[in-house]
Amino acid sequence: MWRPESTTRTPLPITHLDFNPSLAPLSIPAQEWIKTHRPELDNLCTNVAVFNEDGKILLVQRAKHDYWMPGKWEIPGGSAEVEDKTLLFSAARELWEETGLIVERVKRLIAEGNPPERGYGFRDEVKGIEFSRFSFEVEVESCENVVLDPTEHQAFVWASREEVEKGRVGELEIPVTDLPMRDLILEAFNRGREAA
Repeated sequence: MWRPESTTRTPLPITHLDFNPSLAPLSIPAQEWIKTHRPELDNLCTNVAVFNEDGKILLVQRAKHDYWMPGKWEIPGGSAEVEDKTLLFSAARELWEETGLIVERVKRLIAEGNPPERGYGFRDEVKGIEFSRFSFEVEVESCENVVLDPTEHQAFVWASREEVEKGRVGELEIPVTDLPMRDLILEAFNRGREAA
């Protein structure tokens, strides 16, 4: 387990994002997608599954001062921003801001919600905001040198499917934020991470 140093993140260092052609319907700005598909939503958010060469997924631990689920584990992600060119860029930006990892390719949508093309709907009760979440598996330039933003996360681990199921990596307990996040992480493994 690694703990973060203080960092100030520069803007996302990419201007082009390669993605599986099946993701073209999500290669539009979040607000445009909302207007066309689900106008009742306030915003969209993304989560990003990154697997290392050992087939382990990157999990990050929420900062202990966070308002929601402090100290719990999740995959990186967050809200789409108006400045994001597309929802896919939202995912790449969130991964960059939270971990310092740079997306090379968005491989696939991780099935979540019914149907998955509408995302997983939820409400942030504290902020009173309606979201739909889209989660993606990505390839990154390198899995080395994960650098966390300490305002958001306090540690990271690479975990196998079995470790996620047990809620422990070695002696480290890794309680996940909630059941939908646990299901999402396991679904990332379930899909077999087929090449896209």
